[in-house]
Amino acid sequence: MLAVATVHPLLAEVIVVDNGSTDGTADIVRRFPSVRLITCPVNLGGYIARTAHQGRRSRTEA
Repeated sequence: MLAVATVHPLLAEVIVVDNGSTDGTADIVRRFPSVRLITCPVNLGGYIARTAHQGRRSRTEA
């Protein structure tokens, strides 16, 4: 998905929410300037809906 966002940035906005991970997700996403990265300073737990909601909310505030 990151590669598609780089080639066709006008087709969709890609928002990646890094939920306080320690696996290097944010570093990888930063390689793709057309992808919007939202980082949470701490892991909010396994609640994907909460993370997805944060991504949607960020989209409407942009």
